[in-house]
Order: sequence, then C-alpha cells, then structure tokens
Amino acid sequence: MTTSGRGAPTGGLVQSLQGNAASLVRLELDRVRQELTDSARRAGRASALLGGAGLLGMVTVGTSVALVLRSLDTVLPRPASAALLSGVCGAGAGALAALGVAELRRAKPFVSQETVQSLEDDVRAARPGASGGTAPPAG
Repeated sequence: MTTSGRGAPTGGLVQSLQGNAASLVRLELDRVRQELTDSARRAGRASALLGGAGLLGMVTVGTSVALVLRSLDTVLPRPASAALLSGVCGAGAGALAALGVAELRRAKPFVSQETVQSLEDDVRAARPGASGGTAPPAG
C-alpha cells in the first residue's frame, strides 16, 4: 500500500478528500437552496402587494361608477365623497403597485453570481483528476 510522507495511507487520504469535497458541495447546495427560498419569499410579498393594487384598482372602478351615479343626485356632498374615495383608492393602488414592482426587481437575481461561481469552482475542484486551482477556460 502506498503511503504519504507522514505515514498515512494514500487511499485514506483520497477518501478523506472525496468526503470533504462532497461535504463542501452539500454545503454550497444548501446555501443556494436558502438563497432561492429567500428570493421566493420576497417574490411572494411582491405578488401580495400587486394583488392588493389590483383589488384597490377594482374598488376605484366601483367608486368611480358610484361617483357618476351620485353626481346625478342633487345633494353635493355625495359626489364629493365618492370623488375623494376614488382618489384615495387610486393613490393607494398606485403606491402598492410601485412597491410590488420594486420588490420584484430586488428579487430578480434568484441566486447571486458569487454563489454560482463558488459552486462551479467547488465542483471543478472535486472532480477526479482536478489540477487544483486553475479552471478550464469557459467556452
């Protein structure tokens, strides 16, 4: 059996290296999974905000119809109150839509480039016959 300079069997060192590489890859995959989960949560919140914007938009349409109907009334405060409510709901819908779109933009890169690069480097290093440090040219 071949031994290294310190007397440890080479086969044991290779197995240890393979085990360490496998553990490292598992840890990297767990990190990627966590990043994807965080991005999905952020996208879920953004979807809820956009849903709220849609709901308030429908309320705006309803109150606009009420505005037209109430404007036929001879009493002034009813149309004024409907106009005020339509304006408030419309502003709320616009604010929620802007927040939802901003949240989706922040959630856009589902996994960071550093994580992808780190995972690719780890996989290259864990391959049998890896030359230890230099990656093959991309192409």
